[in-house]
Amino acid sequence: MAFKTPSYLTKNSLGIYQFQARLPKRVLAKAPNLPPFFRKSLSTREPRTASSLARRWAVALENILNNENTSNLEDALTLLRTSPVDQPHLKANSTQSTEQRPRTSLSTPPAACNSIGFRLSEALEDYIGEKRRSWNPKAINGNERSIRLKIGTFIEIVGDIYCQQLTTKVIVEYKVIILKLPANRSKIKQYRQLSIKKLMEIEVPEHHRLGTETLMGHFNKISAFLDWCGNNDIAPQNLKSPLRNTLKNPVSVNLQRDSFNSSDLQKLFHSDQYKMGTHSKPSRFFVPLLALFTGARQNELCQLYTSDVYQDSESGIWVIDINANSADKRLKRASHARLIPIHPAIKKLGFISYAERNKNLRLFPELKFKRDGYAQSFSRWFNDTYRNKQNCDVGNEPDENKNFHSFRHTFITKLVNEIGAPQHKVAHIVGHRPSDNSETIQRYTKTTELQDREKIISMVQYAEINLNDIASWEATPQSLTS
Repeated sequence: MAFKTPSYLTKNSLGIYQFQARLPKRVLAKAPNLPPFFRKSLSTREPRTASSLARRWAVALENILNNENTSNLEDALTLLRTSPVDQPHLKANSTQSTEQRPRTSLSTPPAACNSIGFRLSEALEDYIGEKRRSWNPKAINGNERSIRLKIGTFIEIVGDIYCQQLTTKVIVEYKVIILKLPANRSKIKQYRQLSIKKLMEIEVPEHHRLGTETLMGHFNKISAFLDWCGNNDIAPQNLKSPLRNTLKNPVSVNLQRDSFNSSDLQKLFHSDQYKMGTHSKPSRFFVPLLALFTGARQNELCQLYTSDVYQDSESGIWVIDINANSADKRLKRASHARLIPIHPAIKKLGFISYAERNKNLRLFPELKFKRDGYAQSFSRWFNDTYRNKQNCDVGNEPDENKNFHSFRHTFITKLVNEIGAPQHKVAHIVGHRPSDNSETIQRYTKTTELQDREKIISMVQYAEINLNDIASWEATPQSLTS
């Protein structure tokens, strides 16, 4: 027998049933501020469950509308609307006097919260499905991967509970746990096989934990998800408050990774590889230098296409175009897209001529796309080569936390502390979110702004590095085959 949907049962755009009833004219005459319809999400897609719930809501609504002792209809209906989805009588009864409330309700155990509604994993699928409609097609895979990673971690910590079971206490517990979790725990042998519970039983060293910027990314994604759940009536409202103001903005403080000092830079760029021109691949020669003179992130450089290096037609300035214009390229945020003028030192070492001669689609074709983008194998090589105690031994002093990202901090420190560049200009150059929320995507970059960036970048100098000691790429035998 086919299921017949009652007239007071409707669906929203996500296929979630809701109870909807038109208020009588006599009621609207007494309370003209009321909307003509009373609606309540039933937090389910199952028609028979929705029908059963809707009948309860119809009875509860009728009791209020017909109750002569209900002095304020607006208050009564507001209380009814905020009642638990499977117990519409609870708050509605609070409008009645004690003598008029059904005595049986005081001894009746509340229905189990998990008897209705969506689990977090189910809500996640709906959330992604809705968000995909507004994403740039080229960014869909990256955006979805980021959301699944962060909300997946949230579900792993709190459990795949029903959305209606979420409380601020649950969010606080999540925050306490994630602040203690190690970064890259699926890759590090000592943490790889440990569950969240087991990880909480050990003391993860501070320098192994998730960084400030990473944690802020998690909190932002979870906050947006919680807002969506609340706005769609499948979870309580205002759950994200425990995540606010937990961390300081990493742009305005000294981040957890240290900058390279003079000794580090000398070890790196006065190494045999640079002085004797023995780098076997162009990426190994250019990427560290580009990072030092642009402040760009590792994957932003490793994923470059050859066409991303060009001379701007209006200003004549040679630039590196950081973008996500291809499906295999990723940017964490739209504000990371930008044009970076090329420093004179990079030109001198043969970068532009290398790009012009390059017949490959990608600037560094030897780097292959992997799970974490194009930088994965390069990062491993950099650490093995320059952070190895038998080689350059960079960043291995006690209490140091240096890695490739230290190039970025070194460059930003130069701009801010030595050159005194304005904060908003630094943000535009390095791909931070500008404090004035101005647009940094390359198609809106004006010629005068590009000239300002070139002037600022050209002022960056590293006295500890003698560029004349570095063999240009053109002078190496490997350049002939690149």
